[in-house]
Amino acid sequence: MTPPEATAAVRRDLAEAARLAAALADLDGVDRAREEYEAFRADLSARRAELERAARPVPQAAAAPAAPPTPGPGPTVLPPPPGRPRSSAPPPAAPPPTAPPAAAADPVRDGVKRLAGRMRHVWGISDDVLARLNRVAGDPGRLPGEAVALLPPAAFEAARPEQLAGWAAALRAYVAHLAEQVAFAESRAGTWLGVWRLWRDRDTPAGRAAWDACLAGGRRELADRVADLERRLAGGGR
Repeated sequence: MTPPEATAAVRRDLAEAARLAAALADLDGVDRAREEYEAFRADLSARRAELERAARPVPQAAAAPAAPPTPGPGPTVLPPPPGRPRSSAPPPAAPPPTAPPAAAADPVRDGVKRLAGRMRHVWGISDDVLARLNRVAGDPGRLPGEAVALLPPAAFEAARPEQLAGWAAALRAYVAHLAEQVAFAESRAGTWLGVWRLWRDRDTPAGRAAWDACLAGGRRELADRVADLERRLAGGGR
């Protein structure tokens, strides 16, 4: 039997991994929210770009470039020394590339694959989940904790203490990686994060009203900028 406190800690890490993975997948909607927001005011964006081009000063004609200097005599090519004819033999072939070293065995990665395949019927692991688990565990570019997170609860109840300790460490590393990914995605979204949150919640009546207000506000703000540019151009650029 595994210590109850260790199993409880693993359950918390599993829940946190699931929450962060869902948040990361949810943040994929930032680009869609931006596209919908920009499409709602595309005509005004095009008009602003047109006015900004018209407001730019016309560049002065550049002076004709000076004629290039007359080239001097080229370098003198000396003939090869006597008694040493040029060789027509091809250069020696490069040595064949060496094979990359074999990847070191990972006890967590390999153990999860073997155990899931052996206990799939006992633990009720579906074909889809097993295939995904094998892909993740077999990919050295993905953390083994991602494969551990696909195991059913019964696997952790039946794990040996040393086995559970290895899984717990892999899960913690995976949770930390997911947290970094979510933070990076939110930072990359920048000011669009607030727009995305309104877009994400637009399926409820209150959320739809908030999203419509966001769209109308963005269009109104851009319309004010366009009107200001038109006034400046009509006044001679002042």
